[in-house]
Amino acid sequence: MKISANVLVENEENFLWFAVTSVIAYVDEVLIYNAGSVDYTRRVISELVTKFPDKIIVKHLPKLTKEEYPAVRQEMLEKSSGDWIFILDGDEVWWESSIAELTKQIHDNGNSLDSIVSYFTNCIGDLFHFQDEKKQNYIIDGKKGALTIRAFSKHLPGLHVDREYGREGFFSEQTLIQDLSSERRMHLVNTAFLHMTHLSRSDVGSKKMKSEVGHAFPLDYYYPEALFKERPSFVSYPFYVRGKGYLLKSAVRKAAKSIYSVVR
Repeated sequence: MKISANVLVENEENFLWFAVTSVIAYVDEVLIYNAGSVDYTRRVISELVTKFPDKIIVKHLPKLTKEEYPAVRQEMLEKSSGDWIFILDGDEVWWESSIAELTKQIHDNGNSLDSIVSYFTNCIGDLFHFQDEKKQNYIIDGKKGALTIRAFSKHLPGLHVDREYGREGFFSEQTLIQDLSSERRMHLVNTAFLHMTHLSRSDVGSKKMKSEVGHAFPLDYYYPEALFKERPSFVSYPFYVRGKGYLLKSAVRKAAKSIYSVVR
């Protein structure tokens, strides 16, 4: 059972190295499409190709509109040679045990499954704090929380991508993959990744970055191994500490929300 990772990025210089290196040993190929990045993303990709020349396929594109994203993702699906597709964002890092278990299930049970659900933790402010899981409202098979489908069979009938960026989804014929029969879907509660979607992913700017206090990870928290491995000198050290300005902004934001909820 061959597995193709699809990575579509734009200005992801801070975490792309860690994202790809956290999974590349467990997949057969990695397609990286760069959508007009103007930071060091292109340089990161070049270093990845140098390190893993036999596994990485690269395409550089101009900046995409929201409406153009689905067609590019569709092209990635069609160019992938795997039996299964693994969607990897440039701001998520997997634990080795998690990606190993996910890919093992694909190899062992891929013919009888359509998709696999994994779980994630959102960092907030820095890598030492996380967002309350109650803020995650994703629902799959009646389960709600920080869960998502990152792996699915390429052999689903009529597999395609539709809807603009931000609402895009993977469909089998006219049905979203997450709405297909739960009998052919596996939930892997113990497979997870650390998601940096709310952190600064580039010095160029991160529109999704949020200011929240969050919760502190335990002092003995076990982080994904890729975060500690060798990295190019121009890739930023990931364990920075959020500053006083961030905490002040978070406190003001929280107070404003509280006042709004009272007067509404």
